[in-house]
Amino acid sequence: MQYHAPVYRKAAEMGVPLEVVYGSDFSLRGYRDKEFGANFAWDKDLTEGMKCQFLEPEAGSYEEVTGKGIGQALDKIRPQAALLCGYSHAFDKKAFVECRRRKIPILLRAETTDHAVKRSWLKNRLRDWKLRVIYRECALVLPIGERSREHYRRLGVPEQKMVDSPYCVDESSFLWDEGSRLKLRETKRKELEDRISDMGYGAPKTLIMFSGKLVKRKGPDLMVEAAGRLRKEGVDVGLVFCGSGEMETQLTKRCENLKVPAVFLGFVNQSGLSEIYHACDLFCLPSREGETWGLVVNEALLHGLPVVVSEAVGCAPDLVRSGECGAIFGTGKVESFVEGLKRVFQRGFNSERRKACREAVATFSTQFAAQGIRKAVERIAHK
Repeated sequence: MQYHAPVYRKAAEMGVPLEVVYGSDFSLRGYRDKEFGANFAWDKDLTEGMKCQFLEPEAGSYEEVTGKGIGQALDKIRPQAALLCGYSHAFDKKAFVECRRRKIPILLRAETTDHAVKRSWLKNRLRDWKLRVIYRECALVLPIGERSREHYRRLGVPEQKMVDSPYCVDESSFLWDEGSRLKLRETKRKELEDRISDMGYGAPKTLIMFSGKLVKRKGPDLMVEAAGRLRKEGVDVGLVFCGSGEMETQLTKRCENLKVPAVFLGFVNQSGLSEIYHACDLFCLPSREGETWGLVVNEALLHGLPVVVSEAVGCAPDLVRSGECGAIFGTGKVESFVEGLKRVFQRGFNSERRKACREAVATFSTQFAAQGIRKAVERIAHK
């Protein structure tokens, strides 16, 4: 919800008449995320500036949302079109069926890709068959990036049925510019360095940041191994982890064994992330699988941080311009990861690099995403 709501708000500002139907408000009230292993709630009003409703306020998690009440909501709203954001959850399936039953044109803006999950030959064939049927029933699809567009092309969606609506984060949620960096970096950097000093290390020359769930599919352990190899070669690096999860204890022990200075900050809400991004020098997302996009990469680039990501990260072809704002390494390959880090180190960290990073993500904004939605709605209106 925290990534979609700002796009809807921007679309409403552009004159798109919309009402947002959410399955539940659990992420506003606070809930327990299984992978994070923690309770949290978003610290920003995600409903401001638009008309919205919540169908199942009793649902306490993503898994508990069923889609109950979607039909009645559609009958009351009587929309010109319906924008859906997925096809696999019970809520998405129910919405699709109820829209087709009422002959409401469907616009699909989902995390579509072919690379994120490895499947057997049979499962791939069955998935392709199902998705071809779904896409044929959509009036338009809205690719979020290059891999999304390639996926639609592969499954026979014609170009005239595609309207780009790039994946993005809400720029207004962060203090991301150079002025903010000047104000925030020094204090937070010293705080992180002091914590590392308390562990018996000197202040590292380079701080590498990870933000996300500390679970195997995200690859935080690969970051520890890569940092360990760099330090053996005399490269002075330290790690900063934002997030929690089942691997935290394992990662802490491995950092100790490899003598890698690392700070574990736990879950950090969006309002507290900017000072950490500015305090660090480089961002990594070494995911093994399941990374359909990786919006934390958008956040890092917005703050001017070069990024090193695995080939499994969905946004890599769109955002990671090797040589300008980061590097892409072979999934699960520590040696390739280390080489990617070295390439970024060689180019240094300065204002020109930060400018290139921000330029790389400039068109992946709420403005461009909302423009795509508006264009899709206008095309439906003129049919």
